[in-house]
Parts: sequence; structure tokens; C-alpha cells
Amino acid sequence: MNKPQTFLQIASSQGMETMERVIRRSAQLRQVDKLVRDMLAAELREHCRVANIRGDTIVLFVSSTVWATRIRYLIPKLLGELQQLEALKQITEIQFKVQPLTTAEPRKKSVRRVSMSRDAALCVEQCAASIDDVPLRSALQQLAKRRTDKR
Repeated sequence: MNKPQTFLQIASSQGMETMERVIRRSAQLRQVDKLVRDMLAAELREHCRVANIRGDTIVLFVSSTVWATRIRYLIPKLLGELQQLEALKQITEIQFKVQPLTTAEPRKKSVRRVSMSRDAALCVEQCAASIDDVPLRSALQQLAKRRTDKR
């Protein structure tokens, strides 16, 4: 196993060769990732990434055990398709590692519904009944109908 290098070692003139190898390897993995993901059904693509290629083995990161199981059923088909490509004909095995995949997409905020008791809804309904402004009265009536405890 290779010993990790410091940034200064990588940035030195000898390190430039190392950096170029890292960049080439990264580009290779991105290319294989695209090939593998194009072979998968749309629903599986977002849950699977190529993590590494070690000898005759492709290692995939899968977002959960559920998706790993689904992809496991596709291994024979995937291997056949990969081996038809000249650059990947040596691949004979696919391994999985379950790891939640990170994306650049921001998380969606959950919508919090406001709760209203039966008494509060009754009060809003009575208030709406006494208002002459039709749009305001309608809005208050809609609000009263959205109460959460309908007992």
C-alpha cells in the first residue's frame, strides 16, 4: 500500500506527475460511472455511483441496501454489457458498498401544517360570519375548515 503524500510532495515537480495520474484516474472513473449509469434504469441511476475499479472488479456506491438488492439482480446483465466494451472487457466482478450518496441539490424543506383546535376553528368561523368583506370572509372560512383535530 502506498503511503499518503502531503500537499507539498504532490505540488513538487515529482508531484505533478502524481497529480496528473490522479486527474486521469478521476476522468476515467467519471467516464465509467456514466457508462454504468446509462446501462441502469432511470430509477436506479440516482442511487448508484462507480466508486473505484480495482483490477477486474468495479466497486459501486449504492445509497441503500434496497437499491443494492435491486442492482444485484442486474449483475449478470451489467457484466455482459461491460465486457462488450473494449476498455472494460477485463471486468468479471461487481461489488457494492452501501453509502448514502451526496448530491449538490439542496434539501427540500418540509412543509409544516399549522394546527388549530376545534374551539379556535369555531371562533374563526364565527368571526368570518360577522364580516361583510366577501374575500376575507371566504379566506377565514377556508382557514377554519383546515383544522387538524376534527373530533
